Amino acid sequence: MRKQRGKKKRAKARKDEVVPRGRLFMPGVRLIELLAALVATNDDTETLKLQAAIQRRKGKDIRKIARDQGKGYSTVWNRLFRIHAGGLERVKNKPRGGSKSKINHAVPKAIRKWLGNSPTRYGYEAGGWQLVMIQDMMYKTFGKKCSDRTLRYVLHNLGYSYRKTRPVPAKSAPRDKRKKFVANANATIAEKVKRGFVVLFLDETHVRLDQDPSYAWRRTNGKDTANTRFSMKTVTVFGVLGIDGYHMRTAKACNSGEFMKFLREMKEIHPKMLIILDNAPYHKSKAVREFVEGTDGAVELLFLPAYTPQLNPIETQWRALKRLLHGRYFASVEELEATIMSLVDKGQMSPVKISQYEIPA
Repeated sequence: MRKQRGKKKRAKARKDEVVPRGRLFMPGVRLIELLAALVATNDDTETLKLQAAIQRRKGKDIRKIARDQGKGYSTVWNRLFRIHAGGLERVKNKPRGGSKSKINHAVPKAIRKWLGNSPTRYGYEAGGWQLVMIQDMMYKTFGKKCSDRTLRYVLHNLGYSYRKTRPVPAKSAPRDKRKKFVANANATIAEKVKRGFVVLFLDETHVRLDQDPSYAWRRTNGKDTANTRFSMKTVTVFGVLGIDGYHMRTAKACNSGEFMKFLREMKEIHPKMLIILDNAPYHKSKAVREFVEGTDGAVELLFLPAYTPQLNPIETQWRALKRLLHGRYFASVEELEATIMSLVDKGQMSPVKISQYEIPA
């Protein structure tokens, strides 16, 4: 160990001799010129270089200079070596050379245009843009190739991120119709809240007994196939989502009778409520109309335009519920139903923040 330490010390000593100290360091430059350059610069790296040069000119050891600056010995030695060989010109931070950037002003503009349209418009059979598609479009349009890392950097700077796309119904109401409804709904909600109404978003969902049959234990290197059988057994769940959380219960089916039971249950919890819901036939049945009329205005229903599930935030709450059930095996419908109610009763499912949606409550 002592021999190795001795060799390292002698090697550093010989290396120090290449960068002389005292008046032999930068002999063509006076100390006052180094001090003047130090006062004139505003760059942190240039300041460290000039401070090291001044200390070396005064005869200080490179290891002590590195220790004072909190830098590595090799970093300080390389800086002093370049300054000693090139003079004050080597103190300035000059931009490094290299090939011309492949990402000019035209490329980001083209990327925004491409990502603003579906990939199918450009001949790609995919629902969303992938890096390989954008790289292919760059090569076809500009004749330039770009690495994955560089392209990710450009996309992040343009405000894009790689995430799961929020599903949009294939058939959707026109945008102007949705905007008009949102404006009217917000005015109605503001008026009802002043009168003490609770605003609730209502919907139903069906949770299938087999959650995801595509995932299963198989041979690691095998190419075996398995017959997939989808279960038709489901659990129906009625639910409402408000600013204070959600309320859910399982039901035997989606019909007017089960819907009426749920409405009466909600009426006991909230004496005055405005319910926003879709246009399912049993939502508009005669029994439902008679129930609403019998509340003397304490319960009001606001129906969404047709084909606008994206305006109902409880749709996201259903995805959160099914995400908690994903990949789990249930031997019976009763077991699945018990698990759903356990998740709801114990509050293991976080409520969706409806303030992020177009219709605030």
